[in-house]
Amino acid sequence: MAAQLPGGLYKLTVPTGGGKTLASLSFALHHAVKNNMNRVIYAIPFTSIVEQTAGVFRKALGVDGQEDQLNILEHHSNYDFDAVDSERGRRERLAIQNWDAPVIVTTNVQLLESLYSNKPSRCRKLHNIANSVIVLDEAQTLPNQLLTASLAMLEELTKDYGVSVVLCTATQPEADSLWPFGTVPYEIVRNPSGLTKYFTNRSAFEVQGTVEEETLARQLAGLKQVLCIVDTKAKARDLYRDVVTCCREDGTLAGGAPHEEGVFHLSANMTPYHRSLWIGEIRRRLRDGERCVVISTQLIEAGVDVDFPVVWRESAGLDSLVQAAGRCNREGKQADAGVVHVFDFADDTSSETFRRMSLGANWLQYTAAITRGLIDKHGGALSADMVGEYFQELYAEEGPLGLDVKELYSSLCNTDHPASEFLTLDFETYAEKYQIIDKGETPVFVPWGPEGQKLRHELTEFCAAGNPPAAMARKLQRFSVGVPRWKLNKYLAEGLVDEKTYEPIHVLLQEENCEKQYDDEEGLLEVGEGVPDVLVC
Repeated sequence: MAAQLPGGLYKLTVPTGGGKTLASLSFALHHAVKNNMNRVIYAIPFTSIVEQTAGVFRKALGVDGQEDQLNILEHHSNYDFDAVDSERGRRERLAIQNWDAPVIVTTNVQLLESLYSNKPSRCRKLHNIANSVIVLDEAQTLPNQLLTASLAMLEELTKDYGVSVVLCTATQPEADSLWPFGTVPYEIVRNPSGLTKYFTNRSAFEVQGTVEEETLARQLAGLKQVLCIVDTKAKARDLYRDVVTCCREDGTLAGGAPHEEGVFHLSANMTPYHRSLWIGEIRRRLRDGERCVVISTQLIEAGVDVDFPVVWRESAGLDSLVQAAGRCNREGKQADAGVVHVFDFADDTSSETFRRMSLGANWLQYTAAITRGLIDKHGGALSADMVGEYFQELYAEEGPLGLDVKELYSSLCNTDHPASEFLTLDFETYAEKYQIIDKGETPVFVPWGPEGQKLRHELTEFCAAGNPPAAMARKLQRFSVGVPRWKLNKYLAEGLVDEKTYEPIHVLLQEENCEKQYDDEEGLLEVGEGVPDVLVC
Protein backbone atom coordinates (compact mmCIF):
# COMPACT_ATOMS: atom_id res chain seq x y z
CA MET A 1 0.00 0.00 0.00
CA ALA A 2 1.48 3.35 -1.10
CA ALA A 3 0.50 5.08 2.16
CA GLN A 4 3.06 2.94 4.00
CA LEU A 5 5.95 4.37 1.97
CA PRO A 6 8.25 7.12 3.30
CA GLY A 7 7.51 10.78 2.78
CA GLY A 8 8.07 12.35 -0.63
CA LEU A 9 6.31 13.33 -3.84
CA TYR A 10 3.24 11.37 -4.96
CA LYS A 11 0.66 11.47 -7.74
CA LEU A 12 -2.94 10.28 -7.42
CA THR A 13 -4.59 10.04 -10.84
CA VAL A 14 -8.29 9.25 -10.50
CA PRO A 15 -10.95 10.02 -13.16
CA THR A 16 -13.77 12.42 -12.33
CA GLY A 17 -16.46 10.53 -10.48
CA GLY A 18 -13.90 7.99 -9.23
CA GLY A 19 -13.97 9.11 -5.60
CA LYS A 20 -10.62 10.89 -5.55
CA THR A 21 -11.63 13.26 -2.73
CA LEU A 22 -12.09 10.46 -0.20
CA ALA A 23 -9.32 8.34 -1.73
CA SER A 24 -6.83 11.17 -1.33
CA LEU A 25 -7.97 11.83 2.24
CA SER A 26 -7.61 8.13 3.09
CA PHE A 27 -4.09 8.03 1.66
CA ALA A 28 -3.10 11.22 3.48
CA LEU A 29 -4.38 10.05 6.87
CA HIS A 30 -2.78 6.59 6.65
CA HIS A 31 0.45 8.11 5.34
CA ALA A 32 0.53 10.66 8.17
CA VAL A 33 0.05 7.96 10.80
CA LYS A 34 2.72 5.72 9.29
CA ASN A 35 5.27 8.54 9.13
CA ASN A 36 4.33 10.31 12.39
CA MET A 37 3.20 13.46 10.59
CA ASN A 38 1.26 16.20 12.35
CA ARG A 39 -1.53 17.16 9.98
CA VAL A 40 -3.11 16.96 6.54
CA ILE A 41 -3.35 20.14 4.47
CA TYR A 42 -5.85 19.83 1.63
CA ALA A 43 -5.47 22.67 -0.91
CA ILE A 44 -8.12 23.37 -3.54
CA PRO A 45 -7.91 25.87 -6.42
CA PHE A 46 -11.51 27.09 -6.26
CA THR A 47 -13.28 28.57 -3.24
CA SER A 48 -16.55 27.33 -4.74
CA ILE A 49 -15.71 23.73 -3.76
CA VAL A 50 -13.77 24.23 -0.52
CA GLU A 51 -16.94 24.16 1.58
CA GLN A 52 -18.20 21.11 -0.34
CA THR A 53 -14.94 19.25 0.34
CA ALA A 54 -14.84 20.20 4.02
CA GLY A 55 -18.41 18.93 4.38
CA VAL A 56 -17.46 15.60 2.81
CA PHE A 57 -14.53 15.29 5.22
CA ARG A 58 -16.64 16.09 8.27
CA LYS A 59 -19.17 13.46 7.30
CA ALA A 60 -16.51 10.84 6.51
CA LEU A 61 -14.62 11.44 9.75
CA GLY A 62 -17.75 11.58 11.89
CA VAL A 63 -17.27 15.12 13.19
CA ASP A 64 -20.58 16.57 11.97
CA GLY A 65 -22.19 18.58 14.72
CA GLN A 66 -19.23 18.32 17.11
CA GLU A 67 -18.94 22.05 17.59
CA ASP A 68 -16.49 21.73 20.47
CA GLN A 69 -13.78 20.15 18.31
CA LEU A 70 -11.55 21.80 15.74
CA ASN A 71 -10.53 18.63 13.92
CA ILE A 72 -11.26 20.10 10.48
CA LEU A 73 -10.41 23.74 9.94
CA GLU A 74 -11.50 25.71 6.88
CA HIS A 75 -9.28 28.61 5.82
CA HIS A 76 -10.63 30.48 2.83
CA SER A 77 -12.26 33.79 2.03
CA ASN A 78 -15.84 32.49 2.00
CA TYR A 79 -15.86 30.92 5.48
CA ASP A 80 -18.43 32.55 7.76
CA PHE A 81 -17.19 32.54 11.36
CA ASP A 82 -20.51 33.98 12.52
CA ALA A 83 -22.35 30.86 11.33
CA VAL A 84 -21.00 29.03 14.39
CA ASP A 85 -21.33 30.03 18.04
CA SER A 86 -19.17 32.93 19.24
CA GLU A 87 -16.73 30.84 21.28
CA ARG A 88 -16.06 28.42 18.43
CA GLY A 89 -15.71 31.36 16.03
CA ARG A 90 -13.10 32.92 18.33
CA ARG A 91 -11.14 29.67 18.51
CA GLU A 92 -11.29 29.19 14.74
CA ARG A 93 -9.99 32.72 14.12
CA LEU A 94 -7.01 31.93 16.32
CA ALA A 95 -6.48 28.49 14.77
CA ILE A 96 -6.35 29.72 11.17
CA GLN A 97 -3.50 32.07 12.01
CA ASN A 98 -1.13 29.13 12.43
CA TRP A 99 -3.12 26.18 11.04
CA ASP A 100 -3.32 24.47 14.40
CA ALA A 101 -5.67 21.56 13.54
CA PRO A 102 -5.32 17.95 12.34
CA VAL A 103 -6.98 18.60 8.95
CA ILE A 104 -6.78 21.94 7.14
CA VAL A 105 -9.00 22.58 4.10
CA THR A 106 -7.78 25.65 2.29
CA THR A 107 -7.06 27.14 -1.13
CA ASN A 108 -4.00 27.07 -3.36
CA VAL A 109 -3.77 30.83 -2.89
CA GLN A 110 -3.57 30.54 0.90
CA LEU A 111 -1.02 27.73 0.78
CA LEU A 112 1.28 28.62 -2.11
CA GLU A 113 1.29 32.40 -1.79
CA SER A 114 2.07 32.04 1.93
CA LEU A 115 5.20 30.08 1.03
CA TYR A 116 6.47 33.08 -0.95
CA SER A 117 5.00 35.79 1.28
CA ASN A 118 6.86 38.47 3.23
CA LYS A 119 3.93 39.36 5.51
CA PRO A 120 3.86 38.13 9.13
CA SER A 121 0.12 37.40 8.98
CA ARG A 122 0.68 34.88 6.17
CA CYS A 123 4.00 33.50 7.38
CA ARG A 124 2.70 32.75 10.88
CA LYS A 125 1.43 29.35 9.75
CA LEU A 126 4.56 28.19 7.91
CA HIS A 127 6.11 26.26 10.80
CA ASN A 128 3.03 24.02 10.90
CA ILE A 129 3.41 23.11 7.22
CA ALA A 130 6.55 21.17 8.14
CA ASN A 131 5.98 17.46 8.83
CA SER A 132 2.58 17.51 7.09
CA VAL A 133 0.89 15.81 4.17
CA ILE A 134 -0.12 18.33 1.49
CA VAL A 135 -2.75 17.26 -1.03
CA LEU A 136 -3.03 19.54 -4.05
CA ASP A 137 -6.46 18.86 -5.53
CA GLU A 138 -6.93 19.59 -9.25
CA ALA A 139 -3.15 19.79 -9.62
CA GLN A 140 -3.45 20.73 -13.30
CA THR A 141 -4.55 24.23 -12.22
CA LEU A 142 -1.09 25.19 -10.93
CA PRO A 143 -0.37 28.39 -12.91
CA ASN A 144 1.92 27.71 -15.86
CA GLN A 145 3.73 31.03 -15.61
CA LEU A 146 4.72 30.15 -12.03
CA LEU A 147 5.06 26.40 -12.50
CA THR A 148 8.82 26.06 -12.05
CA ALA A 149 8.83 28.21 -8.90
CA SER A 150 5.83 26.27 -7.53
CA LEU A 151 7.38 22.86 -8.16
CA ALA A 152 10.70 23.99 -6.68
CA MET A 153 9.03 25.11 -3.45
CA LEU A 154 7.01 21.88 -3.13
CA GLU A 155 10.07 19.78 -3.84
CA GLU A 156 12.07 21.72 -1.24
CA LEU A 157 9.38 20.99 1.37
CA THR A 158 9.67 17.25 0.72
CA LYS A 159 13.48 17.23 0.82
CA ASP A 160 14.16 19.38 3.88
CA TYR A 161 10.97 19.82 5.90
CA GLY A 162 9.49 16.34 6.26
CA VAL A 163 6.53 17.08 3.96
CA SER A 164 4.76 14.69 1.59
CA VAL A 165 3.03 16.25 -1.42
CA VAL A 166 0.25 14.51 -3.35
CA LEU A 167 -0.75 15.84 -6.80
CA CYS A 168 -4.36 14.76 -7.09
CA THR A 169 -6.37 15.15 -10.31
CA ALA A 170 -8.22 13.42 -13.10
CA THR A 171 -6.03 15.19 -15.67
CA GLN A 172 -2.50 14.65 -14.38
CA PRO A 173 0.05 17.03 -15.98
CA GLU A 174 3.05 15.37 -17.59
CA ALA A 175 5.46 17.18 -15.28
CA ASP A 176 7.82 14.37 -14.22
CA SER A 177 10.70 15.94 -16.14
CA LEU A 178 9.99 19.45 -14.85
CA TRP A 179 10.79 19.02 -11.15
CA PRO A 180 13.78 21.34 -10.71
CA PHE A 181 15.73 19.12 -8.32
CA GLY A 182 15.14 15.86 -10.15
CA THR A 183 12.54 14.10 -8.00
CA VAL A 184 10.12 11.79 -9.82
CA PRO A 185 6.71 11.51 -8.09
CA TYR A 186 5.42 8.04 -7.21
CA GLU A 187 2.04 7.14 -8.79
CA ILE A 188 -0.28 5.82 -6.07
CA VAL A 189 -2.68 4.16 -8.54
CA ARG A 190 -0.76 1.30 -10.06
CA ASN A 191 -2.89 1.10 -13.21
CA PRO A 192 -4.17 4.65 -13.83
CA SER A 193 -4.89 4.06 -17.53
CA GLY A 194 -7.14 1.10 -16.73
CA LEU A 195 -9.00 3.07 -14.08
CA THR A 196 -9.39 5.99 -16.46
CA LYS A 197 -10.78 3.75 -19.18
CA TYR A 198 -13.36 2.28 -16.79
CA PHE A 199 -14.72 5.63 -15.69
CA THR A 200 -14.45 7.52 -18.98
CA ASN A 201 -16.74 4.98 -20.60
CA ARG A 202 -19.52 6.85 -18.82
CA SER A 203 -19.32 9.66 -21.38
CA ALA A 204 -18.00 10.17 -24.90
CA PHE A 205 -16.85 13.23 -26.83
CA GLU A 206 -18.43 14.38 -30.08
CA VAL A 207 -16.56 17.11 -31.93
CA GLN A 208 -19.23 19.34 -33.46
CA GLY A 209 -17.08 21.95 -35.20
CA THR A 210 -18.58 25.43 -35.43
CA VAL A 211 -22.15 26.25 -34.45
CA GLU A 212 -24.22 29.41 -34.72
CA GLU A 213 -25.09 30.86 -31.32
CA GLU A 214 -28.81 31.05 -32.14
CA THR A 215 -28.84 27.42 -33.32
CA LEU A 216 -27.11 26.30 -30.13
CA ALA A 217 -29.50 28.33 -27.96
CA ARG A 218 -32.54 26.69 -29.56
CA GLN A 219 -31.06 23.23 -29.14
CA LEU A 220 -30.27 23.85 -25.45
CA ALA A 221 -33.72 25.33 -24.83
CA GLY A 222 -35.32 22.16 -26.16
CA LEU A 223 -33.56 19.84 -23.71
CA LYS A 224 -34.82 18.90 -20.26
CA GLN A 225 -31.44 18.66 -18.55
CA VAL A 226 -28.24 20.02 -20.10
CA LEU A 227 -25.09 21.87 -19.08
CA CYS A 228 -23.32 24.23 -21.47
CA ILE A 229 -19.90 25.61 -20.50
CA VAL A 230 -18.33 28.54 -22.33
CA ASP A 231 -15.04 30.34 -21.84
CA THR A 232 -15.99 33.88 -20.83
CA LYS A 233 -18.54 35.72 -18.72
CA ALA A 234 -19.68 37.71 -21.74
CA LYS A 235 -20.38 34.56 -23.78
CA ALA A 236 -22.22 32.96 -20.85
CA ARG A 237 -24.44 36.02 -20.45
CA ASP A 238 -25.24 36.33 -24.17
CA LEU A 239 -25.97 32.63 -24.65
CA TYR A 240 -28.09 32.54 -21.49
CA ARG A 241 -30.18 35.46 -22.77
CA ASP A 242 -30.65 33.70 -26.11
CA VAL A 243 -31.76 30.50 -24.36
CA VAL A 244 -34.27 32.40 -22.22
CA THR A 245 -35.63 34.11 -25.36
CA CYS A 246 -36.03 30.74 -27.10
CA CYS A 247 -37.78 29.28 -24.05
CA ARG A 248 -40.22 32.18 -23.93
CA GLU A 249 -40.91 31.88 -27.65
CA ASP A 250 -41.70 28.16 -27.43
CA GLY A 251 -43.79 28.64 -24.30
CA THR A 252 -41.63 26.57 -21.92
CA LEU A 253 -41.13 29.60 -19.67
CA ALA A 254 -44.39 30.92 -18.32
CA GLY A 255 -43.13 34.44 -17.66
CA GLY A 256 -41.71 34.03 -14.18
CA ALA A 257 -38.07 34.13 -13.13
CA PRO A 258 -36.08 31.69 -15.32
CA HIS A 259 -34.34 30.04 -12.36
CA GLU A 260 -37.73 29.22 -10.84
CA GLU A 261 -38.53 27.24 -13.99
CA GLY A 262 -35.14 25.52 -14.36
CA VAL A 263 -33.01 27.81 -16.54
CA PHE A 264 -29.81 29.02 -14.84
CA HIS A 265 -26.84 31.29 -15.46
CA LEU A 266 -23.58 30.86 -13.54
CA SER A 267 -20.53 33.11 -13.72
CA ALA A 268 -18.16 35.17 -11.59
CA ASN A 269 -20.47 38.15 -12.20
CA MET A 270 -22.51 36.61 -9.39
CA THR A 271 -21.46 36.67 -5.75
CA PRO A 272 -20.20 33.39 -4.23
CA TYR A 273 -23.31 33.30 -2.03
CA HIS A 274 -25.58 33.71 -5.07
CA ARG A 275 -23.76 30.98 -7.00
CA SER A 276 -23.98 28.61 -4.03
CA LEU A 277 -27.75 29.07 -3.87
CA TRP A 278 -28.13 28.33 -7.57
CA ILE A 279 -25.83 25.28 -7.46
CA GLY A 280 -27.87 23.90 -4.57
CA GLU A 281 -31.08 24.30 -6.56
CA ILE A 282 -29.41 22.80 -9.66
CA ARG A 283 -28.46 19.70 -7.69
CA ARG A 284 -31.99 19.36 -6.33
CA ARG A 285 -33.54 19.60 -9.79
CA LEU A 286 -31.11 17.05 -11.23
CA ARG A 287 -31.82 14.69 -8.35
CA ASP A 288 -35.61 15.07 -8.68
CA GLY A 289 -35.63 14.75 -12.48
CA GLU A 290 -36.90 18.30 -13.07
CA ARG A 291 -35.97 20.64 -15.87
CA CYS A 292 -32.44 22.00 -15.49
CA VAL A 293 -30.77 23.98 -18.28
CA VAL A 294 -27.52 25.61 -17.14
CA ILE A 295 -25.28 28.07 -18.99
CA SER A 296 -22.02 28.53 -17.12
CA THR A 297 -18.42 29.58 -17.30
CA GLN A 298 -15.78 27.02 -16.38
CA LEU A 299 -16.30 27.61 -12.65
CA ILE A 300 -18.58 24.55 -12.59
CA GLU A 301 -16.36 22.09 -14.41
CA ALA A 302 -13.78 21.08 -11.79
CA GLY A 303 -14.83 19.59 -8.49
CA VAL A 304 -18.50 20.61 -8.43
CA ASP A 305 -20.60 17.48 -7.97
CA VAL A 306 -23.33 17.73 -10.61
CA ASP A 307 -24.48 15.02 -13.01
CA PHE A 308 -26.02 15.97 -16.37
CA PRO A 309 -27.07 13.57 -19.14
CA VAL A 310 -25.70 15.94 -21.81
CA VAL A 311 -22.91 18.51 -21.75
CA TRP A 312 -21.89 21.08 -24.35
CA ARG A 313 -18.39 22.53 -23.96
CA GLU A 314 -16.79 25.30 -25.97
CA SER A 315 -13.32 24.35 -27.25
CA ALA A 316 -10.65 24.72 -24.57
CA GLY A 317 -7.55 23.07 -23.24
CA LEU A 318 -7.92 19.29 -23.20
CA ASP A 319 -7.73 19.19 -19.41
CA SER A 320 -10.77 21.47 -19.23
CA LEU A 321 -12.68 19.30 -21.71
CA VAL A 322 -12.01 16.18 -19.66
CA GLN A 323 -13.06 17.99 -16.48
CA ALA A 324 -16.29 19.07 -18.20
CA ALA A 325 -16.89 15.45 -19.20
CA GLY A 326 -16.81 14.66 -15.50
CA ARG A 327 -20.16 16.51 -15.17
CA CYS A 328 -21.73 14.18 -17.76
CA ASN A 329 -23.23 10.88 -16.55
CA ARG A 330 -20.93 11.33 -13.56
CA GLU A 331 -22.61 8.64 -11.50
CA GLY A 332 -22.94 6.19 -14.40
CA LYS A 333 -26.71 5.82 -14.00
CA GLN A 334 -27.53 6.14 -17.70
CA ALA A 335 -27.88 3.01 -19.79
CA ASP A 336 -25.85 4.59 -22.58
CA ALA A 337 -22.81 6.84 -22.34
CA GLY A 338 -23.53 10.52 -21.90
CA VAL A 339 -22.44 12.82 -24.72
CA VAL A 340 -20.07 15.77 -24.40
CA HIS A 341 -20.42 18.00 -27.46
CA VAL A 342 -17.26 20.06 -28.14
CA PHE A 343 -17.91 23.12 -30.29
CA ASP A 344 -16.68 26.50 -31.45
CA PHE A 345 -18.88 29.53 -31.98
CA ALA A 346 -19.14 30.33 -35.66
CA ASP A 347 -17.99 33.93 -35.18
CA ASP A 348 -14.97 33.02 -33.02
CA THR A 349 -11.74 34.45 -34.43
CA SER A 350 -9.48 31.80 -32.88
CA SER A 351 -6.91 30.37 -35.26
CA GLU A 352 -3.67 28.44 -35.39
CA THR A 353 -1.80 31.71 -34.79
CA PHE A 354 -2.77 31.46 -31.12
CA ARG A 355 -0.42 28.48 -30.85
CA ARG A 356 2.52 30.88 -31.17
CA MET A 357 1.26 33.52 -28.75
CA SER A 358 3.15 34.44 -25.61
CA LEU A 359 1.75 33.64 -22.18
CA GLY A 360 0.46 37.18 -21.90
CA ALA A 361 -1.87 36.64 -24.84
CA ASN A 362 -5.33 35.09 -24.73
CA TRP A 363 -4.68 31.90 -22.79
CA LEU A 364 -8.08 30.37 -23.53
CA GLN A 365 -7.62 30.49 -27.30
CA TYR A 366 -4.00 29.42 -26.93
CA THR A 367 -4.82 26.16 -25.14
CA ALA A 368 -7.87 25.54 -27.32
CA ALA A 369 -5.68 25.78 -30.42
CA ILE A 370 -3.33 23.12 -29.03
CA THR A 371 -6.34 20.86 -28.44
CA ARG A 372 -7.61 21.44 -31.99
CA GLY A 373 -4.20 20.47 -33.29
CA LEU A 374 -4.35 17.19 -31.37
CA ILE A 375 -7.87 16.50 -32.64
CA ASP A 376 -6.66 16.99 -36.20
CA LYS A 377 -3.62 14.81 -35.53
CA HIS A 378 -5.87 11.99 -34.30
CA GLY A 379 -8.26 12.18 -37.24
CA GLY A 380 -11.01 14.13 -35.50
CA ALA A 381 -11.03 11.93 -32.38
CA LEU A 382 -10.95 13.24 -28.84
CA SER A 383 -10.47 11.26 -25.64
CA ALA A 384 -9.05 11.45 -22.13
CA ASP A 385 -6.15 9.28 -23.29
CA MET A 386 -4.73 12.36 -25.03
CA VAL A 387 -4.24 14.37 -21.81
CA GLY A 388 -0.59 13.37 -21.40
CA GLU A 389 0.16 14.30 -24.99
CA TYR A 390 -1.63 17.63 -24.51
CA PHE A 391 0.52 18.61 -21.52
CA GLN A 392 3.71 17.49 -23.25
CA GLU A 393 2.95 19.76 -26.19
CA LEU A 394 1.84 22.62 -23.94
CA TYR A 395 5.02 22.56 -21.86
CA ALA A 396 7.20 22.09 -24.93
CA GLU A 397 5.71 25.17 -26.58
CA GLU A 398 6.06 27.23 -23.41
CA GLY A 399 9.67 26.22 -22.89
CA PRO A 400 11.62 27.00 -19.69
CA LEU A 401 10.98 30.75 -19.96
CA GLY A 402 7.24 30.27 -20.31
CA LEU A 403 7.12 28.25 -17.08
CA ASP A 404 9.10 30.88 -15.16
CA VAL A 405 7.80 34.06 -16.77
CA LYS A 406 8.61 36.30 -13.81
CA GLU A 407 12.06 34.69 -13.41
CA LEU A 408 11.37 33.78 -9.81
CA TYR A 409 13.08 30.42 -9.93
CA SER A 410 16.01 31.56 -12.06
CA SER A 411 16.67 34.51 -9.76
CA LEU A 412 16.36 32.54 -6.50
CA CYS A 413 18.66 29.80 -7.81
CA ASN A 414 21.26 32.10 -9.36
CA THR A 415 24.70 30.71 -8.49
CA ASP A 416 26.66 33.38 -10.34
CA HIS A 417 26.88 35.83 -7.43
CA PRO A 418 30.49 36.51 -6.37
CA ALA A 419 31.39 34.38 -3.36
CA SER A 420 32.73 37.41 -1.52
CA GLU A 421 29.46 39.34 -1.72
CA PHE A 422 26.69 38.73 0.80
CA LEU A 423 23.35 39.33 -0.88
CA THR A 424 20.01 39.44 0.93
CA LEU A 425 16.85 38.19 -0.72
CA ASP A 426 14.29 40.78 -1.71
CA PHE A 427 11.31 39.05 -0.09
CA GLU A 428 8.87 41.84 -0.94
CA THR A 429 9.64 41.61 -4.66
CA TYR A 430 9.31 37.82 -4.68
CA ALA A 431 5.99 38.04 -2.82
CA GLU A 432 4.69 40.55 -5.37
CA LYS A 433 5.77 38.37 -8.30
CA TYR A 434 4.29 35.14 -6.92
CA GLN A 435 0.58 35.85 -7.23
CA ILE A 436 -1.71 33.03 -8.37
CA ILE A 437 -4.70 35.34 -8.82
CA ASP A 438 -4.46 38.61 -10.69
CA LYS A 439 -4.83 41.35 -8.07
CA GLY A 440 -6.09 43.76 -10.73
CA GLU A 441 -9.71 43.32 -9.58
CA THR A 442 -11.42 45.27 -6.82
CA PRO A 443 -14.06 43.51 -4.71
CA VAL A 444 -17.41 45.31 -4.75
CA PHE A 445 -19.85 44.45 -1.96
CA VAL A 446 -23.32 43.64 -3.33
CA PRO A 447 -26.13 43.81 -0.74
CA TRP A 448 -28.21 41.25 -2.69
CA GLY A 449 -31.23 39.57 -1.13
CA PRO A 450 -32.25 39.53 2.55
CA GLU A 451 -28.84 38.28 3.70
CA GLY A 452 -27.02 40.96 1.72
CA GLN A 453 -29.30 43.69 3.04
CA LYS A 454 -28.71 42.40 6.56
CA LEU A 455 -24.95 42.66 6.01
CA ARG A 456 -25.32 46.19 4.63
CA HIS A 457 -27.21 47.21 7.78
CA GLU A 458 -24.56 45.52 9.94
CA LEU A 459 -21.79 47.37 8.07
CA THR A 460 -23.53 50.69 8.67
CA GLU A 461 -23.94 50.05 12.40
CA PHE A 462 -20.40 48.70 12.69
CA CYS A 463 -18.93 51.89 11.21
CA ALA A 464 -21.28 54.16 13.16
CA ALA A 465 -19.85 52.64 16.33
CA GLY A 466 -16.43 53.94 15.33
CA ASN A 467 -14.99 50.72 13.91
CA PRO A 468 -12.86 50.73 10.73
CA PRO A 469 -14.83 49.44 7.70
CA ALA A 470 -11.87 47.30 6.58
CA ALA A 471 -12.41 45.10 9.65
CA MET A 472 -15.56 43.73 7.96
CA ALA A 473 -13.95 43.10 4.56
CA ARG A 474 -13.49 39.36 5.08
CA LYS A 475 -17.10 38.91 6.17
CA LEU A 476 -18.34 40.70 3.05
CA GLN A 477 -16.43 38.51 0.58
CA ARG A 478 -19.25 36.00 0.11
CA PHE A 479 -21.36 38.91 -1.12
CA SER A 480 -18.73 40.57 -3.32
CA VAL A 481 -17.90 40.53 -7.04
CA GLY A 482 -14.40 41.17 -8.37
CA VAL A 483 -14.43 44.07 -10.86
CA PRO A 484 -11.48 45.13 -13.07
CA ARG A 485 -10.36 48.67 -12.42
CA TRP A 486 -11.33 49.92 -15.89
CA LYS A 487 -14.87 48.66 -15.41
CA LEU A 488 -15.05 49.92 -11.84
CA ASN A 489 -14.23 53.41 -13.11
CA LYS A 490 -17.34 53.24 -15.30
CA TYR A 491 -19.54 52.31 -12.35
CA LEU A 492 -18.02 55.14 -10.30
CA ALA A 493 -18.56 57.66 -13.10
CA GLU A 494 -22.25 56.69 -13.28
CA GLY A 495 -22.67 56.87 -9.50
CA LEU A 496 -23.45 53.14 -9.27
CA VAL A 497 -20.75 52.31 -6.72
CA ASP A 498 -20.06 54.10 -3.43
CA GLU A 499 -16.32 54.21 -2.68
CA LYS A 500 -16.36 56.93 -0.01
CA THR A 501 -18.82 56.03 2.76
CA TYR A 502 -17.11 52.79 3.81
CA GLU A 503 -13.63 53.39 2.40
CA PRO A 504 -11.73 51.22 1.43
CA ILE A 505 -14.80 49.01 0.87
CA HIS A 506 -16.72 49.60 -2.38
CA VAL A 507 -20.48 49.14 -2.17
CA LEU A 508 -22.83 48.66 -5.11
CA LEU A 509 -25.83 50.96 -4.93
CA GLN A 510 -28.41 48.30 -5.62
CA GLU A 511 -31.31 50.62 -6.32
CA GLU A 512 -30.20 53.77 -8.08
CA ASN A 513 -32.52 55.83 -10.30
CA CYS A 514 -35.17 53.11 -9.82
CA GLU A 515 -32.91 50.49 -11.38
CA LYS A 516 -31.20 47.34 -10.15
CA GLN A 517 -27.59 47.01 -11.25
CA TYR A 518 -27.38 43.49 -9.88
CA ASP A 519 -29.79 41.06 -11.51
CA ASP A 520 -31.28 38.01 -9.78
CA GLU A 521 -30.43 35.86 -12.80
CA GLU A 522 -27.18 37.27 -14.24
CA GLY A 523 -25.52 39.02 -11.33
CA LEU A 524 -23.64 42.28 -11.90
CA LEU A 525 -24.84 44.04 -15.05
CA GLU A 526 -22.86 46.27 -17.38
CA VAL A 527 -23.20 50.04 -17.14
CA GLY A 528 -26.40 51.03 -18.92
CA GLU A 529 -28.01 47.61 -18.50
CA GLY A 530 -29.75 48.31 -15.20
CA VAL A 531 -33.24 46.81 -15.10
CA PRO A 532 -36.35 48.59 -13.78
CA ASP A 533 -36.94 47.93 -10.09
CA VAL A 534 -40.41 49.46 -9.88
CA LEU A 535 -42.97 50.54 -12.45
CA VAL A 536 -43.56 54.06 -11.12
CA CYS A 537 -40.79 56.24 -9.67
